[in-house]
Amino acid sequence: MAAAAATSFPRGKKPKAASQKAAASVAAPGDALFGKRGLAAVAAVEEQPKKKAKKAAPKSDKTSHKDELKAAKAALLSFKTVRKGMLLLGCVRQVADGQDLMISLPNKLNGTVALAECSDEFHEALQKKTENDELPPLSAIFKVGQFVPCVVLSTSKADKHKQIHLSLRTSLLHAELSPSSLAKGTALHATVSSVEDHGAIVNVGIRGVHAFVPRKELTTPVLKGQHFLINVLSMNTHTNTATVTIDRSQVVKAVTRGDSFTLKQLVPGMLLNVRVEDVLENGLSVTFLTFFTATVEQNHMSLPCERGWEESYRKGMKARARIMSIDYIAKQITLSMAPHVVHLQVPESPYSVGDIIEEATIERIDSGIGMLLSLKSKDMDVEMDDASEKKDSTTNAKWKAFAPGYVHISNVSDKRVDKLEKKFTVGSNIKCRVLGFSPFDAVVRVSCKENSISQTVLRHKDLKPGTKVNGKIVSVESWGILLEISEGVRGLVTPQHMPAFLLNKKASNNGKYKVGKIASARVLHVDLDAKKTYLTMKSGLLSSELPILSSFEEATMGLIAHGFITKIAEYGVIVTFYNSVYGLVPMAVLQQAGIENLEEAYVIGQVVKARVTRCDANKKRLMISFDTTSNSMVNKPTAAPETAAKLVGTTITNVKVTDVEATCFRVQTKDGMEGVLPFVQLTDFPRNTSLVDEIVKRFNVGDVISEPLLVVSQESDGVLTLSKKPLLLEFASRKTVLPRTFGDVKENAVLIGYVTSVNASKGVFVKFLNNLVAVAPKGFLKEQFIAQIDEGMFEIGETVTCSVEKVDKEKKQFIVGFQQRNFVLPTNSTNKARPAFFQAYLREQASVHNTTEVKKAPFSLGKTEKTEFIGVRPYGGVFTLEKDEETVTVLVPSVTEDSEWDEGDAVKLLLTDYDYSKHVYYGAADESLVKNGSKKSRKQKQRVKAGEKIAAATVLAVSSTEKYAVVSFPDPQNTDLLQFGVVQLCDFWCPSQTSSQLGIEIGASIDCRVVQSSLKSGSDLTPFDDLILLALEDDKLVTKTKNARKVLSKLPKYTDDDLVLGNTVTGTIAGISEHSMEIRLETNKKVGKVRSMVSIVDVDGIDEKSGHSHPFDRYSVNTTVTGRVIAVTAKGANKLKPVSKENPAKFHALQLSLRSEDVSGDEKVNDIQRFVRPDWLEGSAGRALLKEGNSVEGVISEQFADHLVVKISSNVTGILSCVEVSKDVEVVREFQDKFPVGKRVKCFVLQVNDEKKA
Repeated sequence: MAAAAATSFPRGKKPKAASQKAAASVAAPGDALFGKRGLAAVAAVEEQPKKKAKKAAPKSDKTSHKDELKAAKAALLSFKTVRKGMLLLGCVRQVADGQDLMISLPNKLNGTVALAECSDEFHEALQKKTENDELPPLSAIFKVGQFVPCVVLSTSKADKHKQIHLSLRTSLLHAELSPSSLAKGTALHATVSSVEDHGAIVNVGIRGVHAFVPRKELTTPVLKGQHFLINVLSMNTHTNTATVTIDRSQVVKAVTRGDSFTLKQLVPGMLLNVRVEDVLENGLSVTFLTFFTATVEQNHMSLPCERGWEESYRKGMKARARIMSIDYIAKQITLSMAPHVVHLQVPESPYSVGDIIEEATIERIDSGIGMLLSLKSKDMDVEMDDASEKKDSTTNAKWKAFAPGYVHISNVSDKRVDKLEKKFTVGSNIKCRVLGFSPFDAVVRVSCKENSISQTVLRHKDLKPGTKVNGKIVSVESWGILLEISEGVRGLVTPQHMPAFLLNKKASNNGKYKVGKIASARVLHVDLDAKKTYLTMKSGLLSSELPILSSFEEATMGLIAHGFITKIAEYGVIVTFYNSVYGLVPMAVLQQAGIENLEEAYVIGQVVKARVTRCDANKKRLMISFDTTSNSMVNKPTAAPETAAKLVGTTITNVKVTDVEATCFRVQTKDGMEGVLPFVQLTDFPRNTSLVDEIVKRFNVGDVISEPLLVVSQESDGVLTLSKKPLLLEFASRKTVLPRTFGDVKENAVLIGYVTSVNASKGVFVKFLNNLVAVAPKGFLKEQFIAQIDEGMFEIGETVTCSVEKVDKEKKQFIVGFQQRNFVLPTNSTNKARPAFFQAYLREQASVHNTTEVKKAPFSLGKTEKTEFIGVRPYGGVFTLEKDEETVTVLVPSVTEDSEWDEGDAVKLLLTDYDYSKHVYYGAADESLVKNGSKKSRKQKQRVKAGEKIAAATVLAVSSTEKYAVVSFPDPQNTDLLQFGVVQLCDFWCPSQTSSQLGIEIGASIDCRVVQSSLKSGSDLTPFDDLILLALEDDKLVTKTKNARKVLSKLPKYTDDDLVLGNTVTGTIAGISEHSMEIRLETNKKVGKVRSMVSIVDVDGIDEKSGHSHPFDRYSVNTTVTGRVIAVTAKGANKLKPVSKENPAKFHALQLSLRSEDVSGDEKVNDIQRFVRPDWLEGSAGRALLKEGNSVEGVISEQFADHLVVKISSNVTGILSCVEVSKDVEVVREFQDKFPVGKRVKCFVLQVNDEKKA
């Protein structure tokens, strides 16, 4: 053990190899001796009394020389010699947020630094009473073992406790320095004043001097008030500005040189080149910086202070040392040559508190103070050293074998010892026990008392929860009882755990609990970080013979233990056991026992006996019951196993949030069942952290989540795992898409699930319902094999679509893949039915960011709006847009300072993008784009069909997330017109794909295909609603097929006699708009001009099974169709006269119907009454249909916030209020989802307005 400790507590580097030693110069040993050997542990002693001259020096006939030796002693720092204004070097001993900073000082002294004295920045902020959240916690800017310079503010002594109050403020430390004190190479301490974009401004405490650390010198983030040792790289004497570095490799080696220093220009921590002037009785006298003399006491020399240390030093030797203390009044300077101080790196203690050293060697006896010990066995070290180590010099061998320990005279024996020299001798061995460690001196504090060595509790770590202890009462106060369990270890009994009668009586009236009496208690909890132990004196816990429950791992099913009630809530009773282990007795379980009012049945602090019914040690979730009878195990803890399978895949509502943890909500259902709702299950897009944060903010403890939640799984302990993912909720009932058992999985099926883990070597694991998991190996993640999974390619919790590649029925395992070829074409029913990636994204954004300006009247992208020019900023032109007293900002990145607009000018812009997080629109000022966004141009545009290919679409904007791009492309029928769409660059099968990966930027030309002709969906309006949804086209993956339309012979040519009401005609589709189609017919020249139209009302309704979302989705331009003429309007050359032989028809306007029920039958039908459609022509059969109370059929053509627009015929439109859609409140609430555009409905006429024709 000694050998192992020797290597873990070194002062220097490993011994050099023989070849290295042979090559070293003669001067090398001297250099290595004085501070170039690395870290080392040195002995430290307390202040020594003055000795007689005859003991301090060898015999000499010259009395003058004796007098010199008597006075020549190295200065020792002690509590008596510490005075106000002294400068000291210390190291951080203990850091606790909100408490004073503990500093280890030389000679085993300790000091404290108040929060306001930690830096000038802290002092200024606290003086101004600034909010504490602006200041970083102490644990963030200080670390244990960090060396810091200090100035003594005061000393005090009360109740036998000595206190040294320190300050770390550089303005006090460097108060005597001037700008001329700084030059290139100067090293001193500074604190961070502020962190800027280009670096950090640091405070050196010198008036008029500004110091700056460039960004390139900041290898790690820094915080305001943080301490650093800096080295001046350059100094501008004109502006008194210093450029400095905090690079440890430079600042630790920065040596202070020169010969023009004064005493007040010296600061603690300065690294100096020193020369030994004399060897003193207890150290060395050295000179530095030409004129200065200082002492190095024996505890801080470069070699361990063992017997015969004087022989290792001689006058003239050179070394390096740091200033340890400066006393301006006594004009006294002390230095440290100890390697760990020179290198500013405190070694770790080789021993832990409580360790027993059987044979420690006495190296030195300080009369009346204590003894220096070597804690390592030299014999053991020699045996374990190899041959090369045995050849080391005698000095190195001693060095390696030495580990300093110090025992104070009060700890050498249980009995009082006045003279150490009489009881102990140098070189003898002694048994001791480690009490602690002094970081600055790197010395272990030990005790040789038999009582200390045999003591079982020496520190808080030795106490175990549930252990019975006896302690002496130190204090009885209103805040509790303080017990001293052993020397240095105290425990607190809080009022809740004090004997009940003590809370009602004064402590002095009860003799049993007076100060100084011995009392029994039991350990509740040990906080090792805060070094606090909490005890209980509750008789029920003290007398309990039941097992101690002190960890969740010990909570086995059926275990009965005593605990105490700590919380009574609506959802049940919380019982705490030992070591902060707590469990819940659900309200549902208590109600089964007939308890309705918990406040009347239980009280806080009551000792109870409870039985463990369920425990998840990993999640630290414990369920208990107060029913401890033998048959209680029959009771169902939360949900019976047979009902668990039924719950999975179902939805539940109105769950209550019982706790908000770091990654999930803890919830409870109405019937008392427990559940967990992970944050990644709140959305289909957990990669978007801002979206997740917005949803999380909506719920707090006690809130009820009214939205439906899907039961994803139920664990063995009955806890439900819930999900709020819209896509999972939508497909919960379709087992072929969202399976819950292995039997639901079919090969080549496209499934919806969520990522549960990503393994770099195995692949991506996808989870479905009921903990059904599949793996997607690396070879199935992309079209090309990937050697490694890139970081962020898939993230845990995000919703994905995957295809089943392989099913192993024997092992009941299946493999899924994410290859693009399985998703680019809507051949699969899942691809058709599920919402598009971008549409789902918009749906969630709109529901979360449901702000007033978006909800009431969103500005639609792809439209031209009149804006007001504000000005040009570095990021582009800024414009404002107003509507309905709402003002939004529009940014145009392409606008520069050269723009011809002045502030306040009205400018027309085409809106191209919208940022939900910033609530900002983006626009384009290009004249051609602005023209195509006008209302007139939009009316002329043709409808595009889903699946249609768009060639050479031009990118207008790329989102900040790089997940989509807004493009323009020529209209299919009129190339002079431009249509606007949004291209989704990623999908559920490739959620990490970005524009950067694809090389897409503004101005690029890309090939796309139409996914949906409109993005409008759901009850929440979005700025993207009027854009066409597109996806990237990949010719390599899309199956190339021939034109689907049949090659027909020439279309029939029609005469005037054929274009009559009731006849069927055949033609080709010339164009498709949102609400109508134009049909091209072949006619004779005599017929004149013919225009044939088909209204959205006159085609078959949506076929939901086919996945179509609009009645026109089944049609495409240039395909042949046959329709029935249901209305004819003819006009002659003279439009004012009716058509006749004298005024023959030169223009025919036909209204056709493609509905199956109208087209079927003969080519010519005489019964034309059934083709009559509602019309506004007074006296017509169509006008007769528009009577109040009549039933009419129509198709939903538009959606608004409070009503629907219903197309009844080609020229009659009706308004359907949302309150009239159904008697069911739920249907009314979700009327836009229940009645999408294109759905055929049957309505009743409530009111007719002839003037407005509505």
